[in-house]
Amino acid sequence: MNSPYEGCYITDLIKNHPDKNSKSVIAHIKNHPETLTNNIETLRRELSYFKQKPIVIALGKDVYRLLEPLYKEFKVVKVSHYSYIQGLEKYKKEIEDAIESVK
Repeated sequence: MNSPYEGCYITDLIKNHPDKNSKSVIAHIKNHPETLTNNIETLRRELSYFKQKPIVIALGKDVYRLLEPLYKEFKVVKVSHYSYIQGLEKYKKEIEDAIESVK
C-alpha cells in the first residue's frame, strides 16, 4: 500500500456493550467501574502484540479521559470524535496535526 498509516489498528475501548450511545456507556461505567478496568486490561493485551510501542489516538474527550490509566505507559493523543460537527477540512487538519505531534 505504501501508506504512512499502514499498520494502523482501530478498536473500541469498551467492547461487547449492547448500547452504542456514548452517554449510556459512560453512565454504565460510572455504575460499574470494573467494566472500564476489564476493558483497559483487554486493550493493554491487544497493544502488547505490537513490535513497537503504539501511539493511542482517542476519538473524543470522554475516551481520552477513560484512557487515563494508560497515560504513563503509552503516548495518548486526543482528537475530536468524528461525530463532532466542525467541517471536513477542519477535522482533517486536526487529525494531521495530531499525527504530526507524535512523529
